Amino acid sequence: FRAIDNQGPIITWRSTPGSNRIFRMASFVVMEGWALHGDVNAGLVCLHGFLGDHRDWDELSVNLDSKGILSVDLPGHGQSELPSSLALNFQNTVDSLAQVLSSTCSDPIVLLGYSLGGRVALATALRHPELVQGLILESASPGILDEMERGARRQWDLDLAKRMTQTAAEHFLTEWYGMELFSSLKLQPDLQRRLIDKRSEQDLDSASRTLTFLGAGSQPSYWEALGRIQVPTLLITGELDRKYRSIAVDMENRSKLIQWREVPGAGHIVHLEKALDYAELVQHFLEDQIGGRAV
Repeated sequence: FRAIDNQGPIITWRSTPGSNRIFRMASFVVMEGWALHGDVNAGLVCLHGFLGDHRDWDELSVNLDSKGILSVDLPGHGQSELPSSLALNFQNTVDSLAQVLSSTCSDPIVLLGYSLGGRVALATALRHPELVQGLILESASPGILDEMERGARRQWDLDLAKRMTQTAAEHFLTEWYGMELFSSLKLQPDLQRRLIDKRSEQDLDSASRTLTFLGAGSQPSYWEALGRIQVPTLLITGELDRKYRSIAVDMENRSKLIQWREVPGAGHIVHLEKALDYAELVQHFLEDQIGGRAV
């Protein structure tokens, strides 16, 4: 198997004799349209949120006492491609990611996801349980249970996608990070500014198109499936994020394998607002629940 790396040349992946698994230590590769950054043998795979990319996990990688992480750019973000029109579907996207991770990771992984990435991570663990040995969901939801509410959210997603393509990036991003969901960023204006500057580097047109198949309105509800979770699962929310705090409490009550932890003084983007506290929770989970196998 061959893939393009960020330096330009073709790099060759190798598989062990008698195995269909592929191994490679690389800083960046693209496989089936998915951009993977870091060490494919790290065991901890991180999925960013809407408008983010792999760089959102740089601070976590530094703060963790582990051999590294593998960060994935979601479709239409960072250096990942948008799938073909035939694959523009939430579950198809999840299955595509699972296929790539299954081919590149030598052992079951701990899958960590924030917000949009958390929804994708949860769906991956439920649809492909053989791939995942642990799950960490930050400020994430299993979806919208009520069909009418889900339909209304899908229309909101479509309207947002349209607005993204018709509004100057600076104006849109200032409006986006000024929403109530991100109100805690007012306590860290430097972080808010850095986020707006970094997100301005994204192709907002491509990111907007992901709302049509990865938005919360396009995702099936996994509320009723939470009892089928087969692996230790950590939920992380910020103290100041009341919406996702409530969701996490409900999720924790659905399975004995789910545990919830709250980070004081943090809002929706816990891994950036309280980076050290966040890394400590992740580290303890890897050590206590997974026995260090992922690190």
